[in-house]
Amino acid sequence: MRKYLFLIGLIALVGCNQKRQKPPYLLVELPDRTASSMHLQYLIKDFQPFDTAAVNDNGTWEFAKDSVPAGFYQLVVDSKPISRLVISSEAPTRIKISGEEFMVSIVGSPETKAIPQIERIVAKLSRDITTVASAFQDSLPADQFVAQRDSLLKRIEELKVDSRVALDGIYQEHNGSLVQLAILYQQAGNHQLYDPIQDASLYYLTDSLLMKHYSDYQPVNEFHHKVDSLRRLKQLMGVTAVGQKMPVFELPNAWGEMLSYSTYEGKNTLVVVWSSTSEASRKVTRDLFRKTRNYRRQGLSVLMISLDTEAAAWKKAIREDRLPFVHLCDLKGEDSPIVQQLGISHEPLFWIVDSAGVIKGRTRDVAEALNALSLIIKN
Repeated sequence: MRKYLFLIGLIALVGCNQKRQKPPYLLVELPDRTASSMHLQYLIKDFQPFDTAAVNDNGTWEFAKDSVPAGFYQLVVDSKPISRLVISSEAPTRIKISGEEFMVSIVGSPETKAIPQIERIVAKLSRDITTVASAFQDSLPADQFVAQRDSLLKRIEELKVDSRVALDGIYQEHNGSLVQLAILYQQAGNHQLYDPIQDASLYYLTDSLLMKHYSDYQPVNEFHHKVDSLRRLKQLMGVTAVGQKMPVFELPNAWGEMLSYSTYEGKNTLVVVWSSTSEASRKVTRDLFRKTRNYRRQGLSVLMISLDTEAAAWKKAIREDRLPFVHLCDLKGEDSPIVQQLGISHEPLFWIVDSAGVIKGRTRDVAEALNALSLIIKN
């Protein structure tokens, strides 16, 4: 009897030792290259080490771990980041990496496939924008220079729209997925494809969907806080939206004297938000000075509000750019109360206010500002 019990126990022990290991959640093939190491990083505030792959008998690299939280990951081969991924389940995903440029093809989760697709779309947009911009000629007469610049900006916007169409399709395919968050953060160089202000409704929708499933994931929580700030900013922007009365505010001028906006009641006024530390902002204000000359001859007042923090730099920029307007600044930068009081979302920013104090235009675009000015001056 003891002999039989011993045999049963031995069989059970062998069975336990031969228990199948947890299957890998990620397999990576390198058919035409070798590698000495392969790691997976997990995004929290930044990418942190998560798992190290082992090579199986077939030469495939395997990632196997007991618990794989949903989130953004980055595959690193021989210390080089190769591809970012979304992993939201432990269903196995197979990746094939080939060529010197590490071309990635993925079999498995549609979410995991999506991120490389997104990256390819944005990389192509970046190349196309670079190609278009490289044809820009600086040494042209002023009128031709402006026409060429406007044509360039128009072409870039067309390229962005084409990329947005492709990204929008991916966004809709992955409802409630982390892929949607990745799409909203895409940039091609300095060109953000999804602007929080203009695409606020999309930010709100994404936040609502992701908080249902990923409320414990830090990047989603950070996005949630940004969306909360966006909601507050949009509410504040409503105070100075087109059709509203321009609020009365006070700020110190370049001599430290307090000036109230009530001084401009009864006047057609262009209010400009800018900063001496932003070259883009300064280019726009210089351009605006030249293009508003005729309107100023017809009585247009120009009031410039700076988000500077250094008086010397602010006043130096005024002199260098030859901006003969009234300048206001409390030297508190983006922490200035005026940012919330007027709902300032970015700079440069223009308000076009008619003689009745009603806002007729709010824009970042010089052409739109000039168009609004032409309407109030005519009237």
